[in-house]
Amino acid sequence: MAEPDVRDICQMTTKEWSYFTDGKNGLTHDEAEFLLTVEIGDVVKTKELLKNGLLDINCAVMRKMLPVTAIQLAAESNNFQMVRLLLDSGVKRIPKPSTCNGEEHILDDDLRYSLFCGLTSPAYLTLANRDPVMASMDLANDLQEVTNAREIRMTSLARYTELKNKVQQYTTDWLECCESSREVSTLMRGSSGVKEMRSEYLLKGKVVTKAIATDNKELA
Repeated sequence: MAEPDVRDICQMTTKEWSYFTDGKNGLTHDEAEFLLTVEIGDVVKTKELLKNGLLDINCAVMRKMLPVTAIQLAAESNNFQMVRLLLDSGVKRIPKPSTCNGEEHILDDDLRYSLFCGLTSPAYLTLANRDPVMASMDLANDLQEVTNAREIRMTSLARYTELKNKVQQYTTDWLECCESSREVSTLMRGSSGVKEMRSEYLLKGKVVTKAIATDNKELA
């Protein structure tokens, strides 16, 4: 009796199987272990692999026929320490997802959603952006544009709306920590924000404009 093909057992596509084996895009042993330790949240082991292993920090594993990088895995799990370790190690940032332009393959939407899941992570938003509040409002605006697409409204509106609400709540929570417009300015622009601020009305105007653009009435 012939031995079963492992591809039948693992239910991998040909492309996925090629990715993990001999192709030039295949993972080395260290890279496979690296992605696993990131996914399970083992910061100590990940740090050791980054220090001692010969691996591509931007390597990706296939998940549901889509490539997923280490920074995405860390962001999706909202692991603050892991996200900080990867960013400090020089990992590439999560790219901005494409917009929805007419008819597209279902995998295109799945990839877009996967990237947005990483970008809306509070840990990633906080650590990957100099001004996390402004970045979160820009992200909410991007999500609003996605939900305006007819194809998205017909298929996956709910999950993008959930992400938009999540990132808007992140913005609101940040600003609620501030007791004055001066603190908000420092939060949004860094230490130079205090010197650059001409008046609290100018700052408030920017926040309100962003809030209106993303329908975040709590900020307005």
